[in-house]
Amino acid sequence: MRNKTLITILSLLILLPSLTNAQSVPSRMKDDFLDASKRIEREAAERARQDALQQEQKLIADRMAEQQQREAARQAAEAERSRIAREEFNKRVHEEAIRAKRLEAELSQKARLDRLAIESKERIAREAEEKRKNIERTRQQEERNIARQNELRQQNKIKLETEQKRQAAAALEKVNQSRASVSLVKNSSNVLAQREQLTRGVDQLSPQNRDKVLGAAKDLEDKAAAAKAQALKNSSVSHTKINSANKEEIVQRVPEPGYHEELYANKPLNSKNATDKWDEFLGPAPYNNRHPRTGEIDPNRIVSNDRKRSIRYGAHEMNSKPTKHHYHEETWTHDPVNNVMNVDNTVIRVPLPKN
Repeated sequence: MRNKTLITILSLLILLPSLTNAQSVPSRMKDDFLDASKRIEREAAERARQDALQQEQKLIADRMAEQQQREAARQAAEAERSRIAREEFNKRVHEEAIRAKRLEAELSQKARLDRLAIESKERIAREAEEKRKNIERTRQQEERNIARQNELRQQNKIKLETEQKRQAAAALEKVNQSRASVSLVKNSSNVLAQREQLTRGVDQLSPQNRDKVLGAAKDLEDKAAAAKAQALKNSSVSHTKINSANKEEIVQRVPEPGYHEELYANKPLNSKNATDKWDEFLGPAPYNNRHPRTGEIDPNRIVSNDRKRSIRYGAHEMNSKPTKHHYHEETWTHDPVNNVMNVDNTVIRVPLPKN
């Protein structure tokens, strides 16, 4: 469009001298032509101005586009820098978190080791204290056993002296009763002899004297019968006392339960050595399973030949946890004065291996 306008203006400029010199063209047409030329020039100027304006707008638009591109590039670069910075920050945060976790794990490990060390020290202290207490209890138990044995010896001595005195008194009473029975029998024999002498010449007496003699003989016969009855009664009482003493002795053969003191061994025992330890504790065979106090069958005990020691291993001991598996060594002591059976019980731990 712009080229066509320039061509039209150039054509008019070329034709203008010829049209000006032409005397045949009316002046009105000349004016019209001039007006048209001016209008065309104005239009051309307007178009040129608009073209310049459009060019300027285009330049402005290009500059704005370029500026927008630069701004977009800047924003993209800024976003990239922000992303890189954010990634760097996240990476540092992650590294710090890992370092913090590692430090926390190290501190936790150190705290656990410290706690284990403290627990080990406490366990060693407890074991030492338990060992000391067991030694002290063992010493006290030995002192009590010695004192009890001395007391039992003294009581047995007193009881033996009392029993000897009682037996001597019983023997003396028995002798006296025997003497009384013999005396009564002798008296009865004498009475019967007197009766025989009285009745020997009774047939030669008068009836009145005969009745008197027979009455006297009857009295003597009654006295002899009473003497025999008294002798039999004394003999029966003596036998009854002896039988009652024997029955009382038989009843007292089963003692009552005495004290039962339990303590734990200082060290556990290996399960492979358990039965050897049983034989060592029980002493020489043969063994049995009769209760040391009652004498009845006890399936949970192995009892020594002298019934003074036993191994107790029943359902409770069998079904305990592997770490608490155990058996009992029992020592039985009879107190004859009080007729009680005392038990000193030692728990032997035999931990079982884990499967």
